[in-house]
Amino acid sequence: MKTELARVSEQLGLSYDKQVKVMWGLYKGYKVAVKEDPHNRRYYVSLPIKASDYTQGNKMDDFIRTLSYDKKLIKKVFLEGYCLNLEVNMTGKAKSNQNNILSVLDKVIEFARDNAYDTCCEICGEVTEVSTYMINGKTLCGCENCYNKTIDSLDDLKEAVKRKKGNVITGLVGALIGSLIGVALWVAIYALGYIATICGIVLAVCIIKGFELFGGKLNLLGFVSTIAITIIMVYAATYISYGYSIYDAFKDTDNIDIFSAIRSVKSFISEYPEISRSFYADLATGYLFTAVGTVSTFISAYQSSSGKYITKKLIG
Repeated sequence: MKTELARVSEQLGLSYDKQVKVMWGLYKGYKVAVKEDPHNRRYYVSLPIKASDYTQGNKMDDFIRTLSYDKKLIKKVFLEGYCLNLEVNMTGKAKSNQNNILSVLDKVIEFARDNAYDTCCEICGEVTEVSTYMINGKTLCGCENCYNKTIDSLDDLKEAVKRKKGNVITGLVGALIGSLIGVALWVAIYALGYIATICGIVLAVCIIKGFELFGGKLNLLGFVSTIAITIIMVYAATYISYGYSIYDAFKDTDNIDIFSAIRSVKSFISEYPEISRSFYADLATGYLFTAVGTVSTFISAYQSSSGKYITKKLIG
């Protein structure tokens, strides 16, 4: 089944790569690249442009502010180097998504045309032949020279990372500290009456960042260990949350304290089938949210820590 972005690419006569989910090409004389991210419900639009000798004044800041007002359509817009970047919200309606992509592209290119901006390399700003590349999941509309320099920098970084020493012991300490922050947030959200399982993503990120902060390098052992800690802590967060529910229900009648309530969770699960079903359903949901939301985060953290990068030139 074709995605909305694939359909837009056909409509505009642009190229589309279904593997990396990117549309790119020359549209109305301007180089554009749009990457779809169903997980984060975003379209990432890149338009490399620079002011020409005919550009009158600096109207870019006002234009960015105008785009930012439409929070329903645009999540974020910013100029980085010679590239105007927009994060467009993805809706639940295919036709709306197609119209939104077209609307944003036309609006930006109309501004560029009216103010005599040139399409260019997003790194050096040279008005020259520009290709579209994918580097670690991000688009780059650049000239061959800048692309080669970027790859050289990544190779240097990779060698530096290889030489860097990591400490698994201190990393695990950091991961545990991070996990406690994540669990505390989970329980606090649960106590406020909200769905706390979405905090699984925050929990996993806290664990990874804790390991990197204290350990310096997320090697293979650290990668496996942080996953194991995440699994354990999702269970712990769910368990403690149910302990809070018991405490909240019986604190006035049985004068129970929070620690006794947490210790009694096991008994409640074994004695009351409805509580058991609810507990394991919430646990499964917590694992699901955590897995779906953090698989890419774990992989990205491991790749960054190892210095690995994935690059591809988009041809079409």
